[in-house]
Amino acid sequence: MIDLTWISDQLGWALSNTGCGASLCRSLASTSDGGQSWHQMPALPATAGTPSNSCLNAGCGVSGVRFADRLNGYLYGPDLLVTHDSGRSWQPEAAPSVEALEPDQGTVFRVVYTSGGCPGPCDRVVQAAPAGSTNWRTLTNIPFQGIPSRGTRAELIAQAPHLYVAIYGDLAAGAGTQEAIVRRSLDGGRTWTQFRDPCLGGSSVMPDIQVAVAFAAAPGGFLAALCAPRGNQTDQFVVTSQNSGSAWGDRHPVAGQFLGLIAAADAAHITAGTAPSSGNGIVGYTLMASSDGGLHWSVAVSDPERIDANTVNAGFLGFEDVAVGRWVGDEHAIWTTHDGGLHWTRRPFS
Repeated sequence: MIDLTWISDQLGWALSNTGCGASLCRSLASTSDGGQSWHQMPALPATAGTPSNSCLNAGCGVSGVRFADRLNGYLYGPDLLVTHDSGRSWQPEAAPSVEALEPDQGTVFRVVYTSGGCPGPCDRVVQAAPAGSTNWRTLTNIPFQGIPSRGTRAELIAQAPHLYVAIYGDLAAGAGTQEAIVRRSLDGGRTWTQFRDPCLGGSSVMPDIQVAVAFAAAPGGFLAALCAPRGNQTDQFVVTSQNSGSAWGDRHPVAGQFLGLIAAADAAHITAGTAPSSGNGIVGYTLMASSDGGLHWSVAVSDPERIDANTVNAGFLGFEDVAVGRWVGDEHAIWTTHDGGLHWTRRPFS
């Protein structure tokens, strides 16, 4: 399992790796019953990229999937494929490299770039288009930041009319704070402001510098940041904002190791979880839940699994509404909640 996308509690699609001769291919499956059963879609076309993990064949140039509605979908990262028939056929769309993509209320937003090496992308641009359209318009340009951070990864969060683009540093880098910066629009992309990492603190040197590793938004201007010391992702904490990041509350510790995903069903119900890991051996995938806006946390899921050497270091944690959400920690299973994240059930994915 690499990524999930849902347009309702019942209708969704899953992007995964599958055996393809001596290597791997990307494959797509769909469900119309909330993930109780999955149906394999037709083979994906070849793409230009070959990201990693011995994926040498069809679809290897994409690492994410999003559907805007029942018909219009996108495979991206860094190549871009589009479908207008629910995923039965896909066509390449000429575009710059696509780093992040999110649909919201009939509009699709994306972060693209044409050059890298700064060491991350040097010239990120946020664009938008109606679902199914190729008429992309630029909302804002994000120049390379003059802060001590490599800016190696961007995340796009769409919670209409609010948009957030978080650009994260490299936690493994030796120099610089590697803090995140966040570009924010409160009017659907017409105007933008920027704020610094709300987690930034601790010592001024490695390994104790504290930075954001993920953000999540919910209706009403709620925003949560998952934070970690750069050299110790076991002493993590969460900070929240009730006004779209203009002001932030106190830090609240959250137990669990190497948490890298966060999602909010609403301003009260927040979850944080581990993502798929690379390497060998047994890893304990953990999902933490809060029902009081991050003040207190409890273990919702503890799932020890053997690491798959072919795993893609991705993962998914998100809510379709205030009750139903999904989490992919171990890539061979999907966990589902129907009560805002308090209780979860596991269903194997194959």
